[in-house]
Formats: sequence, structure tokens, C-alpha cells
Amino acid sequence: IEEAEHVAASREEGWTTKRHNNYATTDIPIVDLPRSKAWFLDQLQVKVLPFLAQCFPRACESPDDFRIFDVFVVKYNA
Repeated sequence: IEEAEHVAASREEGWTTKRHNNYATTDIPIVDLPRSKAWFLDQLQVKVLPFLAQCFPRACESPDDFRIFDVFVVKYNA
């Protein structure tokens, strides 16, 4: 959250709001957040993908069969 707020504050456009046509969100792609991206990729390989492979053995032979296409940090104001 801290990194996302810092990056948003340093960008002219701030948080993005037009990346998703059907479901508008206020977000920042994780590719724009180097520390968060590194943490996410580590956790993905160590925890998430092995867990998914274990839960869905018929869907994949290996955790490497899964692909991630869009990851972002979403900002909600309540």
C-alpha cells in the first residue's frame, strides 16, 4: 500500500481508473511497483502456484502450467 501510494503520488495520472471497461477500479498495475512485484512473484512461486496445483491436479500437471495475466493493487475509499 505504501509503495502504491508513493508511486501514485509521483505520477501525473496518479492511480489509474480506466483500465477495466466493465468493472471500473482505482488501481495501479503491479508492474509499476517493483518491490510489490518482487514480493508477489516470490509468493506466487513458493505458495500460490503449488497450492493451486495441489487443489486442481486434473487442471495441470505442474504449477508452471498456470499463467497470471493481470495483477494490480486496488484502492478503495469507504
